[in-house]
Amino acid sequence: MAVSKTLFSCGVLPVAENMISWESDGMKPPVWKPLYLLLRLFGAPVSWEVSAGSVVFREIGPDRLYLVLRYRSGHFDFPKGHMEKGETPEQTAQRETGEEVNIWETEVLPFRKTIRFFYAPKGEEYEDRKAKGRGLLIFKVVHFFPLRTTQTEISVPKDSHENVSGEWLPYVEARRKLTHENARRVLDMAERAVVSEVDRCRKERDTVRNP
Repeated sequence: MAVSKTLFSCGVLPVAENMISWESDGMKPPVWKPLYLLLRLFGAPVSWEVSAGSVVFREIGPDRLYLVLRYRSGHFDFPKGHMEKGETPEQTAQRETGEEVNIWETEVLPFRKTIRFFYAPKGEEYEDRKAKGRGLLIFKVVHFFPLRTTQTEISVPKDSHENVSGEWLPYVEARRKLTHENARRVLDMAERAVVSEVDRCRKERDTVRNP
């Protein structure tokens, strides 16, 4: 299913070069490509993985509700997944949102939050990666984008191996619900981005009315 174009309600977004990106330090060891390559050279079971995700929101008057997913592991987070060949990070964020909660009509705001972290999988993920010969020490980079939608229904596929359910929550409640600090930072970015974009649209409308 095709995803929507990268537009916002008051007009076409700025080009990608004008996007704002915040970087977080993440967890130690540092998510640094030369370190990954060095460990790989010495035969360590490492993997460098890039994903993209979304902070989906819908507007109710001047207020916003954010989509928070509950994963089977018990934590609360946002939709995200691996980039497929030929995709941009924005396209991946939109596709993953559609696949995980059946929300396909989305608009990408011109802001990005990139988080970097290192982790070693456990439990089922560990066994699955080991069986497939995939890296067991993972250097992860995830690009998050705020996605605006008018859809209200959340539909998690019954055969989903990751998500159990999702819910729409106001900013403060969503922030409290999220499990990881990195996710809360991503939400903070999204809230600032939405406020900034709403203000930009208001100024553009005012200029049109009062040239």
